[in-house]
Amino acid sequence: MKKNSFSEFSFLIGMLFTNITFSQNSVSFTNYHLNGQLNLYQLNPATQLDNFVFGSLQYQSSFGPLSRLNSFEGDFNFSLNKKQWIGIQLWTENEGPFIQRNRLYGSYGLKLALSKNLFLSVGAKAGLINQRYKASTSSPEVARNAFDLGLGISLKSKKIQSGISMNQIPRSDIVLISDITQYSRFIEFYSTGNFKISHSTIFEPFARIRYVPDLQNGIYQLSPNFSFLNQMGSGGVHLLYKQGFSPHAEIHLPLDSSNFITIGFGYFMPLFSKSAAIFPINRYEITIQFYQKNND
Repeated sequence: MKKNSFSEFSFLIGMLFTNITFSQNSVSFTNYHLNGQLNLYQLNPATQLDNFVFGSLQYQSSFGPLSRLNSFEGDFNFSLNKKQWIGIQLWTENEGPFIQRNRLYGSYGLKLALSKNLFLSVGAKAGLINQRYKASTSSPEVARNAFDLGLGISLKSKKIQSGISMNQIPRSDIVLISDITQYSRFIEFYSTGNFKISHSTIFEPFARIRYVPDLQNGIYQLSPNFSFLNQMGSGGVHLLYKQGFSPHAEIHLPLDSSNFITIGFGYFMPLFSKSAAIFPINRYEITIQFYQKNND
C-alpha cells in the first residue's frame, strides 16, 4: 500500500512541476510478416486486400528498468467486392500504472486496374485518439480526445507491392494537466516482394521507412524484414536501423481449403549503444491472424 501511494505521489509531483512536450507516433509493432502476407493494413489504408476476410490480433510488451509499455492492436478487414474493402482498427497502449492511449479507426480502400497485372489503390482511415490518466487515490481520471486522419496509395504487381501514406495529418495536441502530447504528422513508405526460390519455399523481403518532418534528423525508423515461408510456417528477422533486431517465427494452421489461422512470436533485441546500456529496452510480441482466401 505504501509503495502504491509513493508511486502516485511521485507521478503527481512530476505532472504538476514538469511541462513536457514530445512527439507520439503510432504503435510500431516489430513483426509485420505473417502467413505469407505482411499485415500492412497497420501501415497504409490503401494496402490491397487480396483475401476476402483478414483479421489480426497483436500484443506487444516493452520493458526496461524505468518503465513498461503494453500495446494491443486488433484489426478486421473484408472485401465489399473485387475493387473495394473496408476495415476497423483498435489500438490501446498502457504506459506504467497511470497513462493510457487508445485509438479507433475506420478505413476504406479502392483498387483500380492499370493493366492486367498492375493495380493502383487509394485508401483513407479516420478515427479518434483518446488519451487519459487513470484515476488514483490522489486524483480523478482525466481524459481528452482528438480527431485523426490518414491517407495512402499503393501500387501492386504480381511480385511486388509498394505504398506510401501520410499519417496523423491533423497533428493533434492533447493537453492533460501540464503534459502536452503532440501526435506528429509522419510519412511511411513500404515495399515488399514475394519470390519463389524452391518448390515449397518463398522468400519475402520487406522494407519500410518512416519520415517525421518534426524531428531534427527527419528519419525516424528504417526497418527491413527478411522471411522464408512454406505451407507449415515461416521465419525471419526484422531489423530496426540503429536500434536492434527481432527474430520471429510463425505457424500456419489451415482450418479448411479457404480458411487459415497463423500464430506468431517475435522478440526484439536492442543493439549495444550508450543509450541502450543505460536504458535497455526489450520487447516481445505475440500475433494471431485469420484470413479467408478468395477462390475466384
